[in-house]
Amino acid sequence: VYTTGATVSECSRALLEAGYGEVGVLTAARSLPDED
Repeated sequence: VYTTGATVSECSRALLEAGYGEVGVLTAARSLPDED
């Protein structure tokens, strides 16, 4: 779940400090049709 991005930012910061050169984030979502 991606809400404010605070957790993603903290994880990215920790990975960068650990020596990773680049951190990418991917969020996927889909919309289901309404059931009438």
